Amino acid sequence: MQERKLSNPIAVLEKVWRIAERVTVTLASLLVIGTAGYVSLHLLT
Repeated sequence: MQERKLSNPIAVLEKVWRIAERVTVTLASLLVIGTAGYVSLHLLT
């Protein structure tokens, strides 16, 4: 159970990359939804 240390930097990088990818996708979708809502609000009023 000692393999949880940073003995495999590739696995750590892969994990960090997946987390960053998920965060980026979430932020991008939020930005798109927010922009669409903002524009539609200003177009409707």
